[in-house]
Amino acid sequence: VRALLSYLATETGRPHRRETLAGLFWPEQSERSARANLRRALANLRQVIGDDNASPPYLEISRQTIQFNKNSDYRSDVAKFGRLTAGRAAGTSSTEELEEALVLYRGAFLEGFTLSGCAAFEEWQLINRETLQRSAVSAMRRLAGDYEQLGLLDRALAHAWRQVSVEPWDEEGQRQVMRLLARSGRRNEALAQYELCRQSLAEELAVAPDAETDALAERIRSGRLEQEYTQQADKAVRGYELRERLASGSFGVVYRAYQPAVKRDVAIKIIRPEFANQPGFIRRFDVEAQLAARLEHPNIVPLYDYWRDPEGAYLVMRWLKGGSLEDALRRGPW
Repeated sequence: VRALLSYLATETGRPHRRETLAGLFWPEQSERSARANLRRALANLRQVIGDDNASPPYLEISRQTIQFNKNSDYRSDVAKFGRLTAGRAAGTSSTEELEEALVLYRGAFLEGFTLSGCAAFEEWQLINRETLQRSAVSAMRRLAGDYEQLGLLDRALAHAWRQVSVEPWDEEGQRQVMRLLARSGRRNEALAQYELCRQSLAEELAVAPDAETDALAERIRSGRLEQEYTQQADKAVRGYELRERLASGSFGVVYRAYQPAVKRDVAIKIIRPEFANQPGFIRRFDVEAQLAARLEHPNIVPLYDYWRDPEGAYLVMRWLKGGSLEDALRRGPW
């Protein structure tokens, strides 16, 4: 009965034929016996969930088909998780949506539940488990990357750690943890994580870390990673002359610059290449920059230009001389 409810409440997109459900849950029995068992299980299920007193009912039942009623008064963590993470691959799921989705993800799909003698159901359960886990890991990785770009390293690490706990053999997640630890000033912990990764791969998969993981460990060990993040650009940028640094964060640096062509000062935000060359970032950068460039309002800083190249991503904005918002708020509320 629990398996039947789980299946119907997850597969809500279509009606299910009775003979299909009977064969799914009673594959070893004759069609007549399997359909009789389905009728009994269905009657039990309707009684348990109070379907007779529900308005509208939870189940839509005909002589040929059974379907879960999507318009009934119910909540499904699986369905909501799917809606919240639907745009993660295209970069359209917001940070808030992904955070909410990961609150719903509390473990493997139907964890601890088994149904002996039903290979097809177990296969369905396994496919859903793997699909949902990949979505969750992808959301964790995306959030860790987004928070890293914002300089919120503690938040980024929390999601990176959770990602590694779910899939410890995934080297991209391991590299994310190593990099975040190093950037947080915890170089020894970053190198210890590399050793754990190396041992885990050797014991579980009998393989060595790939070249990218080894190279990152060497950059951390030598101190080059920290140098790369603190190094200041000293070259002209596509028709702009960089002047003083206005601000810096974990994902980039903002400079005052001079644009000789129109004889004006501007602010240029330079986003570091390790972020600017990520596929997910590239998609979001182009869409969001185009939207920002079309906005016109006295209280919105205008975006003059934007582009990407192998060295990073660039946003050219009006230079406002009033200092930072943080400094202004220290002088009193607006």
